[in-house]
Amino acid sequence: MNENIECIGCQRLIDKNKKSNDLIAEQQIEIRDLKNILKEHRECFQDISNMMFCIGGPLNDNIAQFTKEQRRYFHEIKNNCEAVNWGRYDQKEEE
Repeated sequence: MNENIECIGCQRLIDKNKKSNDLIAEQQIEIRDLKNILKEHRECFQDISNMMFCIGGPLNDNIAQFTKEQRRYFHEIKNNCEAVNWGRYDQKEEE
């Protein structure tokens, strides 16, 4: 009968460890997914910046002849993009 109690205790410990490992695995998957989302957002911000500063872009030589008022909006967009704090992921991660 004493062996039965120990087996129940062992099973609970095994179940607890299994739940802990499942939680860790779920968290790792979530971290990976969030890193991928962050990478996509960083690339989008870079694309936006490139569009504004490219040849003919509104904040470069303005070939499209945006008005001063329209260019002000582009500056606001640029400032908001630059204000994003990427934290430790400011540098592109090595894949």
